[in-house]
Amino acid sequence: MKKAKLDRDIELASGWPIHKVEETLAKSDGKSDLVLFFRTRYRERYFDPIQVIDGNGKGVGFSIMTLACLLVETFYSYRAGLPTSDSREYKRWLAQMKHKPNTNTAYYVADSEFPTTIRDVFICFFTANQKFFPGVRGGEFYDNIRNGLLHQSQTKRGWKIKTETGCLWNDKLRSLDRKLFVKQLLAYFDHYASELEEDDEVWKNARRKIWWLVQMSKSNP
Repeated sequence: MKKAKLDRDIELASGWPIHKVEETLAKSDGKSDLVLFFRTRYRERYFDPIQVIDGNGKGVGFSIMTLACLLVETFYSYRAGLPTSDSREYKRWLAQMKHKPNTNTAYYVADSEFPTTIRDVFICFFTANQKFFPGVRGGEFYDNIRNGLLHQSQTKRGWKIKTETGCLWNDKLRSLDRKLFVKQLLAYFDHYASELEEDDEVWKNARRKIWWLVQMSKSNP
């Protein structure tokens, strides 16, 4: 019992232990509170730390863009209503969930809803959001920025992370302005959070993502 209580008290955001998120999900009028949870979680865990790192001077671009890449994949998953962008990971969790009593199968995800590859996540995200990220090519971003930073802590094929360039994405010079990128990522985040309040279809997928976030945050799903 003590361990179960501790699991319920794990905070998914400040003031949002697991049990509170679960209880709010069960309410018919809990959407606004959960949108606040969404805003709080990603501001304090990603956007606020990015601002702190940004104030530390030279050489911070790689750290900032590594965090930004994680957010791109996460925001894609929210919009698509996916517990994870990796279908193999989902199947492992699903196998465990089937042994848990009273599981809400309404939140299960069809195989066809998952992207074929993680590369497709970035292609889809940037293709759909060109108004926020003009010119950014998802495949190029994935191959040379996201994968380079994730696996080797460096960019690939001559791509550079710069600042104060006045151009978010420059194919010719192979450069990305990290200040402009983060500014636009924050603009997307705020826009999407507003959509959650106003559009029931957009909210439906985010709700499913939050439900899975709760399940995956417990030590014994």
